[in-house]
Amino acid sequence: MADVVFSGVVTRVDDVNDRLGFRVERVWKGPVLPEIWIQQLGQSFIEDYVFRPRTDIKYIIFGRRVSVEERPVGINPDEQVAFGIRRPCGDGPLWSAATAHQLDQRAKGKKPF
Repeated sequence: MADVVFSGVVTRVDDVNDRLGFRVERVWKGPVLPEIWIQQLGQSFIEDYVFRPRTDIKYIIFGRRVSVEERPVGINPDEQVAFGIRRPCGDGPLWSAATAHQLDQRAKGKKPF
């Protein structure tokens, strides 16, 4: 049901607009781009656990297309496509060889160019 599925590492954190910049390593679904921004969706509250992505960990992201209305004010509404994930808890959606293998069985992953 995801619009974009990829593995990658976080290279940038935009705390103001609540989004994460990824260096993409493999794409199973969606645009095959070397870098992509992913919006963290959902309201954050003082009591929420704050997800602090690490640059030394690879993640697998299952994102959905985000409408212009769902984007924060600071995000350029002219961006043709934006993707988002629910605000993760804990360590976030970590990469694993087993998950990557399961994805490869459904669709052959592509490296960005």
